[in-house]
Amino acid sequence: MRSQKIVQNLLSFSRRHQPEKTYESLNVVIDGVLELRAYQLKVDNVEAVRRYNPRLPRTMLDFHQLQQVILNVVNNAHQAMMEVSGRPRRLNITTQQAGGMLRASFTDTGTGIAHDRLESIFDPFFTTKKGSKGTGLGLSVSRSIIADHQGSMSAESVLGEGTTIHVDLPLIEEQRPAKETGQKEQAASGPRKSLRLLVVDDESILVELLTEFLKLSGHAADEARNGQTALALATANDYDIILTDLKMPGLDGQGLYERVCKIKPHMARRFIFATGDLANPKTQTFFQTAGCPYLSKPFRLEAVLTLLDQVMRGTYAA
Repeated sequence: MRSQKIVQNLLSFSRRHQPEKTYESLNVVIDGVLELRAYQLKVDNVEAVRRYNPRLPRTMLDFHQLQQVILNVVNNAHQAMMEVSGRPRRLNITTQQAGGMLRASFTDTGTGIAHDRLESIFDPFFTTKKGSKGTGLGLSVSRSIIADHQGSMSAESVLGEGTTIHVDLPLIEEQRPAKETGQKEQAASGPRKSLRLLVVDDESILVELLTEFLKLSGHAADEARNGQTALALATANDYDIILTDLKMPGLDGQGLYERVCKIKPHMARRFIFATGDLANPKTQTFFQTAGCPYLSKPFRLEAVLTLLDQVMRGTYAA
């Protein structure tokens, strides 16, 4: 999962995804991060001092992306303060409104950063951390996220005294999503029905885990550990959905899909693929051609249920 985080940070930096914004309080977002880090901050004698504007208005923001930004800032401050001794470790967090902008400021009592290196901290792969403690991606990804929110990030620092990171966001009125009614209707359409599924993967642990999870979720699930066995099962039985790994020795997921669809054309949109090779152009071309959903490894088991539901409702957008 740590490897996945690094890759996701790389992708976040290189691909400018549009944030999914909701009407949130910046104070609440910061509190969530501080609660997450509360134990470790306490262990390391770091005092978090909150100086919030209690009347700070809410704004449109992507809650999880903003948490990622603030977590990066708090972690950097924490690590910088662990490098010094002889003075209190204190992280001051202030929030305020200035006209049409909201500002959150994070001031630490760490090592500080030399003036000629200050702007470089937002560059990809630049890090002031010793050894292999940092990838140099945290603040560059964070600035990209804030830019996607039409905001800005800046830094002030005094070498040997500490650093302040400012996060500025525009004040935006609440915007209700247009799909709210449709989502309510979909949720009211009733519980998921039991499905007959075929799980295909050449890794025994994965196929056993998925099969057991699907059965516990109320579905009937058969398993196959290679493409040939899966083809035989898919030919002899009627499955609602086939969940298959893409890369397997012998008959792989793409070959299985093509051969099953020749025999049973109605299965063309009843496959879900799993892959750890999403960056491969051939993989992307196949997914675009097939129009079937896929899971990028590693994935959470709950994501499987979501895709099953979308496929059976016909709401999955290729």
